[in-house]
Amino acid sequence: MASYTEDSVELREIMGKNIRERREGCGLSQSQLGKAIGSTQSYISTIENGSGSRVSCVKLYSIAQELNVSIDDLMGRRSSCPQKYTLLNKDNQEIIIKMIQVLLDKQLESQGKAI
Repeated sequence: MASYTEDSVELREIMGKNIRERREGCGLSQSQLGKAIGSTQSYISTIENGSGSRVSCVKLYSIAQELNVSIDDLMGRRSSCPQKYTLLNKDNQEIIIKMIQVLLDKQLESQGKAI
């Protein structure tokens, strides 16, 4: 895995590209995304071009939420969750986690093991 510094231009470019691709995939304009996160079209443009200063955690989280992706996805990391899982609302995500736990318990029980 690549190592980035706090001011990594490469990381900002990756993040900007991923935000742009996801925003366009969602059919949102820069203005619409900016308004949804309490910012401006200019701010979104700066992020997408990788030319701005650091993006706050709160803004990055807001962008990820608005685009229905994880921060890992925006940063170019492979998420440990399938992409469709992140599209589920929190209640359905909890149901999936409980279902996985039940299946794991049954599997381990059949193998004579316990969690």
